[in-house]
Amino acid sequence: MASINLWITIPHHYAGWVRSYGMPDVWERFKDRLIIGPIAIVAFTILGLQFA
Repeated sequence: MASINLWITIPHHYAGWVRSYGMPDVWERFKDRLIIGPIAIVAFTILGLQFA
């Protein structure tokens, strides 16, 4: 089941990344969110793993 889920979701994530980071108009509109978002996700994940 996990392999089917990955087979379906990975192409959608890849298309979203290409659109977000590859299109200049979308990049300018969401630049702050696209930079701060992944940093915040990783930071909260590390913080959660330390206190779990």
